[in-house]
Amino acid sequence: MASEPSTLRSTIWEAEAQKRKLDQFSSSTSTEFQETLLSAIKNYQEGLRLVAQLHLFSSNETVDDISDGDLKYLLLDYYLAELILKKIGNDRKDNLQQARHHYESFLRLLDNYRILSKEDEKLLETYTENPKTFSTTSITSGSTRRAAKIARYKQEKELKAILQVR
Repeated sequence: MASEPSTLRSTIWEAEAQKRKLDQFSSSTSTEFQETLLSAIKNYQEGLRLVAQLHLFSSNETVDDISDGDLKYLLLDYYLAELILKKIGNDRKDNLQQARHHYESFLRLLDNYRILSKEDEKLLETYTENPKTFSTTSITSGSTRRAAKIARYKQEKELKAILQVR
């Protein structure tokens, strides 16, 4: 893999700084919060463009082929989806569709590199077959939904920890 140009590194550094700055605001509806949010989104989008331009990730590689310094770029779609969900004042449906697109891209990337567990691979396959009716739990049981939500949260934390360690 080619080493990253300083523009990619600096773009992502700036996006991460803006993302951290969002935690300091008391209100997500303030003008300053939304301006910082839009700037972070713009930088993450530019980062994704640069990652694609540099061909950092390839479908014929394994996760072991990714340099340790490039692993953080696996998370760009995930971070972008999270931020898009915080936007206000725009078409909410459009924001949800954009976030969904980025979550799906993130999951496809993880699947491509065989990072997903077998269980999660099956869930992704089921989701891909019919995303509009997909559900991880029974809709009728509140306790089942809650247990599944907690399990997913724990898995998400573990995955983030693994990616940050690498």
